[in-house]
Amino acid sequence: MSEEELIEKHKDILDLRGGHGMNCWKGWYGVIDDMLVTISKNIISNIKVVQIKEKFGALRVYTEPYDRYTQGIIDMAETLSKHTCERCGEPSEMRSDLGWVKTLCLDHYTTRKLELEVQKKNETL
Repeated sequence: MSEEELIEKHKDILDLRGGHGMNCWKGWYGVIDDMLVTISKNIISNIKVVQIKEKFGALRVYTEPYDRYTQGIIDMAETLSKHTCERCGEPSEMRSDLGWVKTLCLDHYTTRKLELEVQKKNETL
């Protein structure tokens, strides 16, 4: 599913500010979709999701107005994102040795680590 398809599917509860869309990799789109479906089924008031992004290696979701029940659903999705590769959606772990905290599976972690090593080597030439 693309970002555009995800936004279209959940346009009834999405009101992303500033036209920024979702500021995260596609590996979390499944987590986001499940979260938005659950929020839609259990909506108590006129909740709108106003921002979806990655911060410190985990998903962050903001709503207006704030609702504790909806926040519980979001908290579960944010926790799940800490164990889901942000690139591909496979099981993963948070990695803090790449300059930024990232949540990557072993394959994407290894690839990124090699990219950074090559970049560092090229900077010293």
